[in-house]
Amino acid sequence: MVVEVYPIMRMPRHVSVFDYAVPEELHHLKRGDVVVIPFRQITVHGIV
Repeated sequence: MVVEVYPIMRMPRHVSVFDYAVPEELHHLKRGDVVVIPFRQITVHGIV
């Protein structure tokens, strides 16, 4: 499963959402859930 995640951090205007592959054990995710995602060299919170 692939979900769209909006990072909770300042982004350039033309960038708003990223697609992330979700491991099978997290297939219960739904819209509005807060997740921790890898982003460049750090991890940040994001909203599904």
